[in-house]
Amino acid sequence: MKYKNLAAELARRGMSKKDLVEELSKRGVKISYTTLWRIMCGKSKISLKEALVMAEIFEVSPKYLFEEEV
Repeated sequence: MKYKNLAAELARRGMSKKDLVEELSKRGVKISYTTLWRIMCGKSKISLKEALVMAEIFEVSPKYLFEEEV
């Protein structure tokens, strides 16, 4: 997993990737489960809008949420 903090926030809130995709959709960001998985694994790039909305959902900074695992 490339973005360990994103995975941690999902777990902390008891959210599945599907839940996150649905919440993003409610906020105007349309991505598929597969795209989210690819983003989390570092196989797809994330757009600025996607990053900002995810950070808003989790009430954290985008910098924290997408800090890369070393």
